[in-house]
Amino acid sequence: MFKVKKAQKREQQGKETRQKHKARSKQALDNPHNSKLRRDPGIPKLDNLKTRIMKREESDQQRQLNLAQKRNLFLSQAEKLSQKTKKPKEEKDDILGHDAAVANRRWFFKELKKVVEASDILLLVLDARDPLGCRCAEVEKLIQTQVTNDGIPKRIIFVLNKIDLVPADVVATWVKYLRREQPTIAFKSSTQHQKNKMSQQSIKRLPTSSDSSRLASSACIGASALLELLKNYSRSHNMKKNLTVGVIGYPNVGKSSIINSLK
Repeated sequence: MFKVKKAQKREQQGKETRQKHKARSKQALDNPHNSKLRRDPGIPKLDNLKTRIMKREESDQQRQLNLAQKRNLFLSQAEKLSQKTKKPKEEKDDILGHDAAVANRRWFFKELKKVVEASDILLLVLDARDPLGCRCAEVEKLIQTQVTNDGIPKRIIFVLNKIDLVPADVVATWVKYLRREQPTIAFKSSTQHQKNKMSQQSIKRLPTSSDSSRLASSACIGASALLELLKNYSRSHNMKKNLTVGVIGYPNVGKSSIINSLK
């Protein structure tokens, strides 16, 4: 009996609470201003929205303009500072580079004069691929104005090196052309590295296409003709002392290989 009364009482309370909730929700619908629900803002006024957007864009543009002005000012100041610091250094480098080039030219000319003064005959090495490009008129004039200790004018011999790199008819044409001015020897240095296996082949005539096998070999060509020419020069001037021969030429024309082939 006691339990039934409690159940009825809870049911009665539940009905009352439900009725209260219904009444509150109905009141909220009737009076939306007094309710706690979020009110729909509706459509905003376009005029106010446009003005706010325009103000915001203007402020952004002004901010970007200020940043750009500050950046340009900073870059201009940095450029001026870099020019002030780099200009003396660049001028110093140019001066040092010019002085180094002048010093190198003086050193080369000094060494050339030493070789010319100490030699009786000068071998001017020419690359068969470009003989005229390997010549220097000033050096040839300097040699022709010099005389030996015996009062004999110093001579120049053209050594047309690397004849194996051009056709034989081209070599023959160049030798005939150069012999109009100075004695000329067609030469091919030995390509053998062993000192005790170096060999020399004597060719008394100009190389032709039939000598392709000899040109392709590792033996030296033209050494005997060059030595014979030097001996004839010594005998013609009755030189009793040893003959001093200097070797000159542009870089990479084969001066060292010629000297090693003649040893």
